[in-house]
Amino acid sequence: MEIVSLTLLLQILVPVAVIVWVALARGRGSVALLVDVMLAASIIVLAAVSGLWLAAPWYTPHVLAVLLAIAAVTAIVRCSSARPGAQRSRVRSWVGPGIRLAVLLPVLVLTAYAIASRRPVAGPAVDLAFPLAGGTWIVANGGSGNLTNAHVLTLEGDRYRNWRGQSHAVDIVKVGGWGTRRAGLAPRDPADYAAFGEPVLSPCTGTVVIARDGLPDMSPPEMDLVNVEGNHVILDCGGTWIVLAHFVCGSVAAREGDTVRTGDFIARLGNSGRSDEPHLHIHAQTPGTRDAPLGGDPLPMRFDGRQLVRNERIGGG
Repeated sequence: MEIVSLTLLLQILVPVAVIVWVALARGRGSVALLVDVMLAASIIVLAAVSGLWLAAPWYTPHVLAVLLAIAAVTAIVRCSSARPGAQRSRVRSWVGPGIRLAVLLPVLVLTAYAIASRRPVAGPAVDLAFPLAGGTWIVANGGSGNLTNAHVLTLEGDRYRNWRGQSHAVDIVKVGGWGTRRAGLAPRDPADYAAFGEPVLSPCTGTVVIARDGLPDMSPPEMDLVNVEGNHVILDCGGTWIVLAHFVCGSVAAREGDTVRTGDFIARLGNSGRSDEPHLHIHAQTPGTRDAPLGGDPLPMRFDGRQLVRNERIGGG
């Protein structure tokens, strides 16, 4: 609940507050109003690009942008109809142009950094088929920077050496009706999430190197911090390891040594391992070892010809 509350505060309440501030503009100069609109727009873009749109529907930033446009027009009309004397008397409010710019500049820098974090990972990418079908899927983690992909942190320091293979991983969730991915605000039953139980298909043709099953599905937001991958399958596709993780307990159909082809059923998407809600974790890496299966070097991925970054949607809806 704490994460949900923080998300709602940063991604909705703060943008709404600055939109209201713009709408209630009275007696401001044109420069001050312009800076206010730029600040509000930057905050919305920052939230849209780097925010994890899971607590609120994915289309919320579009709604905020429309509200800002309405607020800006309202403010322009109000300010243009104000008496000149009143406008001059209020332009030196306690939130003066200097303070406005002092707030705007760091927000612009952070927004630019967030946009840069969405860039695809550099270097040759492993071509894969998208392993999920039916409905609409949203990328929760993906991109080349830590503002849009939490896995990038495993590139830093030797302490992550045994998990570095996942540094370019992608996490994917499913959304259902009204653009939400769960029933209720913070359900504890993983079956209340749209992604739970969905079939996961092989993204490539290869051999099953590791297949693990039997671990329980966790109740969100609890996580298994010992068995990080949970129920998972690792495929060797032409010398590249593809890791797919967090399957439903008892659903893994692949067995070690099996040969699978692109599109073959692998397992059902669940919430085992270090997962705070049902989602698919997938990454490509150079081969690891039995002791450190995720210890290979990370490799960029392309799904059906495109690299996926945070908040991208795949499928209809």
